[in-house]
Amino acid sequence: MKRIFFTHSAIILIGVFLLWYVGYPNTLRWMEGISFFSTAPDFVNLQVDLPSDALAYAGAFILQLFRWPIVGALIQAFFAWVIMMSLDVAIYRISGKEWLTGLGFFAVAYYVTCQIDYPNLTESLVWCLISISIMLVSFFVKRKKESPKQDKKSRILFWSVGAGLPLVLTVISIIMVLNRFPKRFSERMFGLEYMAEAKDWNGILKDVTPMDSHSNNVLRRFALLALLETDQLKNQMFIYGISDADDMIFADYDDTELQLFNTMFYEALGVENEIIHQMFQISATSRFGMSFRAMRRMIDSFIRQGDFGLAEKYLIVMNSAPLSRGWVKDKFADMQVARAEPIAVDPHDGEVPVRVKSETPLLSDVVRLVDAYPTNRKYVDLLLCGLLASKDTGKFWEIFRRVAPHVYGLGAKLPAYYEEALLLASREDPSAIQMYPISNERKEAFNRFVKMMDSNQRNMIIPAFPNTYWAYVYGR
Repeated sequence: MKRIFFTHSAIILIGVFLLWYVGYPNTLRWMEGISFFSTAPDFVNLQVDLPSDALAYAGAFILQLFRWPIVGALIQAFFAWVIMMSLDVAIYRISGKEWLTGLGFFAVAYYVTCQIDYPNLTESLVWCLISISIMLVSFFVKRKKESPKQDKKSRILFWSVGAGLPLVLTVISIIMVLNRFPKRFSERMFGLEYMAEAKDWNGILKDVTPMDSHSNNVLRRFALLALLETDQLKNQMFIYGISDADDMIFADYDDTELQLFNTMFYEALGVENEIIHQMFQISATSRFGMSFRAMRRMIDSFIRQGDFGLAEKYLIVMNSAPLSRGWVKDKFADMQVARAEPIAVDPHDGEVPVRVKSETPLLSDVVRLVDAYPTNRKYVDLLLCGLLASKDTGKFWEIFRRVAPHVYGLGAKLPAYYEEALLLASREDPSAIQMYPISNERKEAFNRFVKMMDSNQRNMIIPAFPNTYWAYVYGR
């Protein structure tokens, strides 16, 4: 029995560990983020309905460890191993045949296939308890002893059914999990979320190619956010397939992951109240009414705002989660540093309405931000890029001449997209190219573009003028 047990253990432990650690490391982090565990009496009494929630509460405790993917992968492998071990023992005690234990892998492989659908670990714990119960019941069954005779047939059964079948079933289950497109896409999205929270914008742009961005609206928003944060939106947004100003956010979605993206976007704009608003909504969908990622993001927001009283209250709650105490200690240190540095009072704090989840498009929100903070170049560029994405050249010129002087000094070199839009606007209002100098190269290209339009060669615009406002407006 020892040889088959060690063979099965090696197959399942190595296979499931690699499946999670190599195939789904970001999903492991996400599982920790959407859960919440606390030893605080108020939390246990109000949010946990014992004994019915006992397994969910135990799962939440274990999920704290998933913050480290290598530990999470080991735990997931351990769950599968417990099921395998229990069935091995039960089958061997009942049948007395070593090779028959391989049949237990039909159940083990099925569990491995379904494991990714158990983000709260409740179902995994149920599987383990049932398997252990089966094993314990087998001890009350009269044990059959295996014949010591080891003929050729026995060896064939051992290696084919006892060892070969488990290996084949495990490999098939792993391949099935790795080829579940929705889960693979979620894994990729969770990785982008992780990079966005770490402000690894170059990493996002390395992961999301322009082709990816064109074909998927979720990936496009991450790419556009990275372009905004690296000050490249006004130079590359058309390469990444922007088609409207609202491509920057998820204005009409209730999905929690898309709402989380909105908090990242508004964090980039410094609109802290919208982060807190969105995180409260996201938390309402969590198993116990709160989540670690919501708590962490809200605490960071409170500290940035200088609302140290609220930050401290939430840190005390987080401190009741045993494996978050190191993070809490670091945040208390950050808060002490922030307290020592006076925070300037924002005269417009709370006065600029942001309604990302209403029918109001993004441009309306950004217009209000620009009106309140006319010298903020990020806001101005976002507004102007949004107008370009809307293909409204006339409105762009109308707004540009009002807001550009606040962030672009007279005589400053403008981004290529702005020059192209001003040249196009100059056909209706010649003063559009008198406010700022336009490069000779851009003027010559525009003359070629006009000749191409006049000769009705629109199908040649995109190859002749790639990554230009002209191709975006007239080449599609």
